[in-house]
Amino acid sequence: MSDYKCIQQVSVYLENKEGTLVNLLEIVGAKGVNLLAMCIADTTDFGIARLVVATEDQAILMDELAAHDMFARINDVVGIGVENKPGGLAKVLATVRGSGQQIEYAYSIISGDADQAAIVMQTSDNEACMEALAKAGIALLSNDDLN
Repeated sequence: MSDYKCIQQVSVYLENKEGTLVNLLEIVGAKGVNLLAMCIADTTDFGIARLVVATEDQAILMDELAAHDMFARINDVVGIGVENKPGGLAKVLATVRGSGQQIEYAYSIISGDADQAAIVMQTSDNEACMEALAKAGIALLSNDDLN
């Protein structure tokens, strides 16, 4: 178990057909769930919508998705505070590279701090990545830091 904070992301698997993303977002909105971040990826057969919502909204969202026969799961990803200045992201990525981790995907996320941008990252070993980032003095974020 990790000593480091992480962000929980809801991954929703979608059919690759017109209207499925709009349908998902209408379900999210109808339950009053606010998106803090969203990333879309697709393959030939299906798409994945990666959503970050407030911690208190996760169970509501998962229940509603199940009620609409939408397959979703919650998984941990690395939340990183990035200095909001030139070279800030390069410092983070150099630290990840130095830890020997591969970035599987990354996307930006809202941050309530004008001095700090924020990203979400999935790596080949999130624990090792978080340890390296913490040792480098780089802020790790959780869902609660985003509310």
